[in-house]
Amino acid sequence: GETEMAVQCKHWKAWNLGVARVREFFGGMTHAKIARGMVIASKGYTDQAAEFARQHDITLLDKAGLVRLLEETDCRFAPDVQALLNDRTKYCPRCEAPMVLRNGGTPFWGCSRYPACRCTMQV
Repeated sequence: GETEMAVQCKHWKAWNLGVARVREFFGGMTHAKIARGMVIASKGYTDQAAEFARQHDITLLDKAGLVRLLEETDCRFAPDVQALLNDRTKYCPRCEAPMVLRNGGTPFWGCSRYPACRCTMQV
């Protein structure tokens, strides 16, 4: 029969995934009674996160690992996967909300949660 697997994605460009996030994910898996999991972290993950994941049957993938997985399964040709791969949405490196292009004399990316989050990025 089919085996359930929980999957979580973190599109962080500035931070490696730490062990605390993997523990939180494992807690969610345990609550849902799902034995296997996969976390995809675009930047990568810490050694502590990798060790915890190994101990609890959680696969960790970075961006290169995700690309290999897509190539091995030919999923990259699926329309939904193509839409995800071609998405150019920018996300706040602090709170992960979508960024909005703003113009204060010079264009810049600003967090959509402003004023709660005041993160900005150059265009």
